[in-house]
Amino acid sequence: MREATALRIVREAFVSRAETERALREAVVEARHDGHSWASIGAMVGTSGEAARQRYGQAVTAE
Repeated sequence: MREATALRIVREAFVSRAETERALREAVVEARHDGHSWASIGAMVGTSGEAARQRYGQAVTAE
């Protein structure tokens, strides 16, 4: 039987990433509700405003 430590670490990293992505979506929604532009949000996540809008726009409109 193989040691499962590596698989547990993979799972923990996956869960951590999912939690971080959820927190980022929530932060983007809050920033938009506070009136920040997509360009400003994009700058904070290292992308263009258009790319940020494409990635997070649905989360904002769902709120």
